[in-house]
Amino acid sequence: MERTPECPNCGAEALGDFCAACGQQQGELFPTLGEWLKSALNELFVVDRKLFRTLQKLAWPPGELTLEWKRGRRSTYVAPFRLYLATALFFFLGFHDSSLQDILSGFTAGYVEGAGSTGPEAAQIELGTRILTETLPGVLMVVLVPLFALFLKSANRMHGTYVEHLVTALNYHAFAFLVWVLAGGLDALFGDRDPGLILALVLNSVFLVATIARVQTVGVVRASIRAVFVAAAYFAVSLATVGAALVVVLGI
Repeated sequence: MERTPECPNCGAEALGDFCAACGQQQGELFPTLGEWLKSALNELFVVDRKLFRTLQKLAWPPGELTLEWKRGRRSTYVAPFRLYLATALFFFLGFHDSSLQDILSGFTAGYVEGAGSTGPEAAQIELGTRILTETLPGVLMVVLVPLFALFLKSANRMHGTYVEHLVTALNYHAFAFLVWVLAGGLDALFGDRDPGLILALVLNSVFLVATIARVQTVGVVRASIRAVFVAAAYFAVSLATVGAALVVVLGI
């Protein structure tokens, strides 16, 4: 069958191997089984290569994936929001048994204890705690990323577009999700929360400083100050959100 002069997907003129309007590959509409398998495998390996390149740039050097986005090299890598969603899903599959959940559960228990004897019944506490530890983290991760980007922009004296800082925030969270997954693996290996928790806190802190230093082109000292500001603001908002949720869910 001869190549069609128009793209069968969008109807635009298709002169090359790919449609200039929608990007669909041109050629035989009904390939042989061998050709179809070859095309499917090629697409699979292209995706794998793109993911590998993306994770490589995400991990090292810090901030490089964001810089590549700012340079306009975007088709080579997984899109920032898609990468964020994929790593978030990967993280939350194991969140129910992570040190982060332990921290949130401990905060909830301390809040309930501080409420004294006028607090809710045990059944309500149990239900509220489960809702908070299983639902709230996901909500926080989605809602607070735009705020994290705003804090980054504020720390940079409002230089750069908000979208640039949002891409930095998405990439940083993607890295943090993978680090917490690694921390969970260490928890399971050693049967102790401390090694994984310490590793996650150190890696994420160092990575944030290094990312700000490279993306915002400042020295380590200035990047550290900005990282402290961003982390403190992020923690304060997270704490306030958890406290508000406790008041609403537990009624105390």
